[in-house]
Amino acid sequence: MADALEGRVVELRHLDDFVGGGDLFPLVRKELGEIQDLVDSASFTEVIGRRLLTVVGELAQLVGWVASDAGRYAEAQHVYLGGR
Repeated sequence: MADALEGRVVELRHLDDFVGGGDLFPLVRKELGEIQDLVDSASFTEVIGRRLLTVVGELAQLVGWVASDAGRYAEAQHVYLGGR
């Protein structure tokens, strides 16, 4: 699953090259929430946990970029800080 989630972040980064922030924001925000829920509720090894937290951080960064592109600056700031 960690491999798939890491790949999904790459896909979403590429999608950001072609889809505007206003259109992409709901999708990336939803996916970030789902992955955060998974990390909060699942059991995994320490190594997998580090990978998943990296996915959350990278996706939070992307959500922040997309929110900023969409003019949603307060949400961008909130997501950036949450990804730390």
